[in-house]
Amino acid sequence: MSNYTIGGTWTFSNDTTLASSKKLILTDNTTNTLGIKATNSTTSWTLSLPTTAGLNTQVLTTDGSGNTSWVSQSGSGTVNAGTATHLSYYATSSNVISDANGASINGSYTFTGGAGAITMSGSTIAMGTNKITGLAAGTANGDALRYEQILNAAGFIKGSIITTSFGQFSAQQTASLNTSTYTNIGSGQAITLKANTSIVKVTIGGTMSINANSATVTIRRGTTDISAGSGFINTFDSNGNIDQYITMSYYDSPATTGSVTYNLAAKATSGTPSFFANNATFFVLEELAQ
Repeated sequence: MSNYTIGGTWTFSNDTTLASSKKLILTDNTTNTLGIKATNSTTSWTLSLPTTAGLNTQVLTTDGSGNTSWVSQSGSGTVNAGTATHLSYYATSSNVISDANGASINGSYTFTGGAGAITMSGSTIAMGTNKITGLAAGTANGDALRYEQILNAAGFIKGSIITTSFGQFSAQQTASLNTSTYTNIGSGQAITLKANTSIVKVTIGGTMSINANSATVTIRRGTTDISAGSGFINTFDSNGNIDQYITMSYYDSPATTGSVTYNLAAKATSGTPSFFANNATFFVLEELAQ
């Protein structure tokens, strides 16, 4: 059949089938044409168009069964040509993605991967008021340390000296000893502790003597003998009247905060001798964070 040009409006009451591989050709008001044809397909299907023309910027979508509808587009972005090793990001509140150096990334992000997932060379991270959480405890040289590996629960650097207290007798101290209990020599030295997990290093030194027999010397925290009754030094021979320079150091765990007093104390091994500590006898108390 030859080509025919049909004018006017024609209505077809039944399906109209074009021969195989033939096109439905639409023309504009010039000589331009638009052709619609079916491709070689193993199945037949029908495309049903929406009932309206849709809105500006909407696109045509299908439900997979040939039914189409207009939908608004979601998402946007323009991907520019980037530079190798650079991180792409939105430099401004626009839809243009940049990969310029010096990206400022806001929000919470999770990085997953094995060792070396994030590698920095010659760079710094400016955190401001932000922080990194979930950091594993460092175990080797070059590892970062967690907060609790550096600071204790009270916020002090572990191993650091938090508080110190120093004192010295202003005059020679004398006390009459007995064999049943330790007797304080002088008034001792107090320290105000800031953390109940701290260790106190107690150091007492000075020249001491006894006028008869011998004595055992210890350190007391309040009324508690921190040597557990055994004493730290038993140096005075049975003849007495011997001046000896003594230094004692002990790491105590008082498990408290506030004021704690440490005393020099002595107990006779026999009799009731007099014990003397000269005016150079000193106390050094150091609170160590744990």
